[in-house]
Amino acid sequence: SAAHEVNILTAPTVTVTADNNYVCQNGDVTFTANVTPVGTYNYVWTINNQEQPDNTATITTSMSNVGAINASVVVSAAGASSSCTATATLAVPVQVVAAPTVSIAADHLTMCVGGTTTLTSTVNSNVPGDFTYQWAINGIEVTGAIASSFVQPLNAAGSYEYTLRVAQNNNLNCNSTWS
Repeated sequence: SAAHEVNILTAPTVTVTADNNYVCQNGDVTFTANVTPVGTYNYVWTINNQEQPDNTATITTSMSNVGAINASVVVSAAGASSSCTATATLAVPVQVVAAPTVSIAADHLTMCVGGTTTLTSTVNSNVPGDFTYQWAINGIEVTGAIASSFVQPLNAAGSYEYTLRVAQNNNLNCNSTWS
């Protein structure tokens, strides 16, 4: 009879990590399966109880609704028996949050030429992080107007529309609309 060689593999272990704990609506989040030992594996991902077609160590997804993204993966050693599998679930779901909203208040709504008006902003956001600001007058961004408040000298008679866009300085692309 012929001899048969059998390869005995170390059973894999896996953890799942996300590139961010928060993501804005429709923003991307990437999950990674960290498998040991190093080898060739098959991946079956499940995102929010929906099996995904991607057979890769990483998967990128987005969600249009505010809520949570849960991710899990089953890895199996390529060509091995079912005993060479491992399963992992993301420890803390990624939170999908709405973009920040902004309200603006002015200390004076009617002024004479030569006066100033001070505009202040209030930002509502569920994502931790610092904000960046950009003010605009009549739809034109004002160079250097990048603080939460804006003092505008009133040098010409007229009606002016002041708007503000706020972004979160956390690489999530959480930007408000012009408010």
